[in-house]
Amino acid sequence: MPPDINHNDEVFAIKHDIENKKFILKLNDSAAEISVPYILDLNNSGDCIGYKVFLLKNDVKNKENDIFQVFDNGQRIGWIFTIQSLQSGAHDWAQNEHFLKIAYFAFKALLEKIDIKRSDLVGKCELKLSDCYDTDDIVFIVCEQEFDINFYLPSFYRYGYYFQTDIEIKSSGDLSVFDEPHSKNNICIKRISPFLEDIKYFTEPSFFERIYKEKHYLVKFLLLYQVIELLISKILDVRFKSIMEQNKTATVDDIHKIKIELNEISNEMRRINLLMNQFVTIDSEYNLRRKNLLIECAAFMKSCNEFTGSDDCGKNEIFYRTRNTIIHKYNKLKNENNVVENIKKINIELEKFIIYMIQSPFNDIL
Repeated sequence: MPPDINHNDEVFAIKHDIENKKFILKLNDSAAEISVPYILDLNNSGDCIGYKVFLLKNDVKNKENDIFQVFDNGQRIGWIFTIQSLQSGAHDWAQNEHFLKIAYFAFKALLEKIDIKRSDLVGKCELKLSDCYDTDDIVFIVCEQEFDINFYLPSFYRYGYYFQTDIEIKSSGDLSVFDEPHSKNNICIKRISPFLEDIKYFTEPSFFERIYKEKHYLVKFLLLYQVIELLISKILDVRFKSIMEQNKTATVDDIHKIKIELNEISNEMRRINLLMNQFVTIDSEYNLRRKNLLIECAAFMKSCNEFTGSDDCGKNEIFYRTRNTIIHKYNKLKNENNVVENIKKINIELEKFIIYMIQSPFNDIL
C-alpha cells in the first residue's frame, strides 16, 4: 500500500497562529511547544474531512512550481505538488484561492503525521516542514475519501510519479519513458480496467518503482515482458472458461471443434495478437506506441542478423520473435553490432507501450 499519511498516532495538539503565520505543535504530556512557519496566505474555508494525502516521488517534476490539478474522467479530484510549494510564496499558484485551500489542508495533514519524538527533532522549538520530510517529496491530496490509489498507479507512473518503497535500488531510470501532462496545469489519470484489478503487480507500488529503477537492460526487458505474460495468461484463463461454459452440453461429435478452440488459445503468439489487436481499445496514441515498439524490434532483429524476408515490421510477430531471440539466443548475439543499445531502445518503447496499454479500456474477449 502506498504511504498514506492520514492516520496520526502522535499525542500533540496543533494550533494555527494566524497573526504570526505559523502553526504551533504542543505535546500533550509536557509544556513544550514547536512552531512551524506557514507563509502562504490563509484559506481554511470548508471542511478538511474527506481528504486523503499521499507522498510520492518524481525525478523531474519536483520543483516548487510543479503544481498540477488532477482529473479523473473529466472531474477534478485533487492536486499534486512538492513539499517546497508549501514553503514558498514565489510560485505561480501562491495567490490561487483553490490551491491555497488545498495547501492548508495538506500542510495540516503533514503536520499531524510528524514523528515529534524523532531523535533529530527532540528539543527543537522551531521546525520547517522540510525538516520532517524529504525536500523532494511530492504531495498528492485527493478530495475523495473512498479513492483507492492502488488502482491508479500506472497513470501516475506515466507522468513519472512513483511511490518510494523499501526496495534497495537507488538509481534513477530513463526519464524519456514519461509523458508530459495534458496541459501546463492539469494531469489526467485513469483507473485501471476492472478486468486487471486482480493482477497484483498493477496495484503494487514496488512493481513500478522496480521497473523504473532497474538498470540492467536484460533484467528490465524480462520485467517488462512479464506484463505481457500476465495479460496473455489472463486471456487464456478467460477464454478457457468461456469455451468450457459454451460446451457444457457438448457431445463426442464436438471434440474436434473444442480441440481446435483450445489449441488456438494455448498458442502464445495467437494470444499476443488478441492482446495487441483486439483486447485493448485502440486509438491513435496506442497505434503510435505499438508502431514505435515494432520499429525498434525490427532494428534489433536486423542488428543481429535475425531479420528474414518474411518478417513484417508492422505485425506483432516481429515483437514475439524479438522476445524469443533475446531469451533463447542472447549468448550467441551479445557481441553483435549494436545489440545492447537496440535492446535498451526496445525497453524504452515497450515500457511506454505497456503503461499506456494497461490504462486503456479493455474490450470483451469472450
